[in-house]
Amino acid sequence: MLDVTARTGRLFVSLCLARQHPGNLTWAQAAAALGLPPALGSKTARACSADPLISGADFIATLTRVASQLDPAVD
Repeated sequence: MLDVTARTGRLFVSLCLARQHPGNLTWAQAAAALGLPPALGSKTARACSADPLISGADFIATLTRVASQLDPAVD
């Protein structure tokens, strides 16, 4: 879905999911919520947004499916 390494892609998906939590309005805030340096969130989002291999709508649909499979009891 993304023209980046698998590790960077997984990090971006984690950041996308973290941004769904209230209070995580930016990529930097999402990274901080995951215990990562805030700058890493912004840098990762820029890298992954630069040249996606699928449409934004398809990417969001995939993330929605992934999120629906997560245990809601886990914060």
